[in-house]
Amino acid sequence: MEEKKKHKTMIGIEVILLGMIIAIVGTNASSNPPSNGVSYSKNNQTTVEGALNDLYNKANYGNATESQILKGRTALVGGKKVTGTYVAPTLASQTSGDATAENIDEGKIAWVNGKKIIGIKQISLADKVQLGDYVEYIPNKTSYIVTSANTGYSSNQTFNPSELHIWRVVRKNNDGTVELLTEYLPSKVLIFGPAYAQTSSSVACKNYVGVLNAVAQAYENYGYTISSRAMGYNGVEEEYMMDLDEFDDQDPPTDIELVKTAIGTIEAKRVDKVDSDSFGYWLASRARIDSVLECYGYIVRKKQNYSAFSVGIYDDVHNLERYYFRPIVVLKSNLKITGGDGTESSPYTLGI
Repeated sequence: MEEKKKHKTMIGIEVILLGMIIAIVGTNASSNPPSNGVSYSKNNQTTVEGALNDLYNKANYGNATESQILKGRTALVGGKKVTGTYVAPTLASQTSGDATAENIDEGKIAWVNGKKIIGIKQISLADKVQLGDYVEYIPNKTSYIVTSANTGYSSNQTFNPSELHIWRVVRKNNDGTVELLTEYLPSKVLIFGPAYAQTSSSVACKNYVGVLNAVAQAYENYGYTISSRAMGYNGVEEEYMMDLDEFDDQDPPTDIELVKTAIGTIEAKRVDKVDSDSFGYWLASRARIDSVLECYGYIVRKKQNYSAFSVGIYDDVHNLERYYFRPIVVLKSNLKITGGDGTESSPYTLGI
């Protein structure tokens, strides 16, 4: 009933308007022009359509633009005919479905049964990154002191963990955690001594792996990491080895194998330039000779021809042992990727 009443009312209004226009056109308005300044003359044979167009032009109503009107539809705006160009988004994906915010990726928008849904599903860090990807990660500490009492060296040594920003993905774990290895070596070497390799009872020998792991812990960021280690240590004991191929068939793989698989090389870059003779880094491991643990440091360093890298036992009774160290950190599983694409020029950035 309401619809019929409205329809009758609209017809009545149109009839009244039409009558007014006919009345105007049928009179000689030259002596008494309407207040809007438009004169309609019977002698000039003004048509109803012309009168309407003239009124629309004088009314000057509307402010819509072509891009705000559906494509192909027309409207009078400011007295001018406007044809729309706006193409409405398809509603095909909005008509049905059972998706919820929990199974739509965070920040993504979907339409389900005509309703807009913003996703809250968390994407696992391990699902996103690939082995070898570059990640920007900054440790908490800006200063860390390694005491002489722990190294056997003549003085304390101070490092700046936060100088290392670029890391590489070397393992993705089933629990969603991700292991990163620093791409660069620190700007300072770590010195054990004196005569480190010759005295199995020396402070340097006894503390060797422990010191390396303590230094690795200084490279953690407590909002982002759950653990750390020096390369070559699996969290239980250091790797004992005589050459690179010794553990190729073991399960789980050693750090050497992880890094070679993920990155392709165990080579590391430096954050500054130092003389090439001291270029190498400690592995958190010792060598076992004739089934007896000997206190020799395992070192990764550049060969003399500077064209390749090797792992081997290096000692010098006349010189202190001075090499860099290379930490691995384990990232929490609930971290988010906030930017970057995982390349060297645009490493992934992390958020909580």
